[in-house]
Amino acid sequence: MWGFPHQALPYVSGTPPIERIRHGSESAVSELALTDLPAGFFEYWLLFKELLPASAGSNLFINTSTDNGSTWDQGAADYRYTTAGHQHDSATFQRVGNDGSTRIQVNHPRTHGAAAGDEAVGTIICHNARDSGQHTKFSGNMVWRGATTWCSTEFAGARKAAQDVNAFRLFFSASVNIATVKYQLLGVRAS
Repeated sequence: MWGFPHQALPYVSGTPPIERIRHGSESAVSELALTDLPAGFFEYWLLFKELLPASAGSNLFINTSTDNGSTWDQGAADYRYTTAGHQHDSATFQRVGNDGSTRIQVNHPRTHGAAAGDEAVGTIICHNARDSGQHTKFSGNMVWRGATTWCSTEFAGARKAAQDVNAFRLFFSASVNIATVKYQLLGVRAS
């Protein structure tokens, strides 16, 4: 199993500030649903690799849930985001954003390829998820190959309503399944 870098983060005593909540791999699933987010963490870090859609031409998105994934919040104005990136064969930096969306877009400017070698690797940080007085925010980066060109992206997004979010999911557009993904979900303690 691949892992988190083995470099200790400084802390005086007591419980380590970072805890692995879960890890695993999925294949041939409609989404990577991260449910049962435990309270008491300042941030959740999702580290992933070998993320590949079942077919080419899709984008990666995030939704949140306040009922542990029984339903996913996807109203017409539930989220805002900005996503920016570039591809290796272009000097142009491209971005896309939305202030009233059904989801947070993770990748841009190219859609994902689905062949061997097109797998994505990245990090998504979820901020304020279990704090009902704060808006849940996401930020992160990803590198992948979009059919014939390498791409990298950075994104930031937020849930527009402040609620206790206890789950989030990654999914591809156009009902494209996740062919493969390996992941670790880490929690950074609030204190």
